Amino acid sequence: MRDDLILRVIAKLLIPFIVLFALYVQFHGDFGPGGGFQAGVILAASVIFYGLIFGLADARKLVPEALVESMMALGVLQREAPAQDFNYQIFFIGGRR
Repeated sequence: MRDDLILRVIAKLLIPFIVLFALYVQFHGDFGPGGGFQAGVILAASVIFYGLIFGLADARKLVPEALVESMMALGVLQREAPAQDFNYQIFFIGGRR
């Protein structure tokens, strides 16, 4: 698909809006449904879309392996914090027993 000009132009137009929507879902999660997992899936879909259109080598340049590894570590840390807060709310504030 590297030689298809129309796909490359459409991808360059769509990918920034997909990333912007992922950020919206991430930060809107505080006020309604949505949040980290959904935003991560949308952002990963934009990287996969980029890789399909421009090739895997270009996608790896866009998102280097060190960045992927650090984001995985941050995702694990982010996942632990809400679970601890939820347990605190249930057991110490008088929620369900």
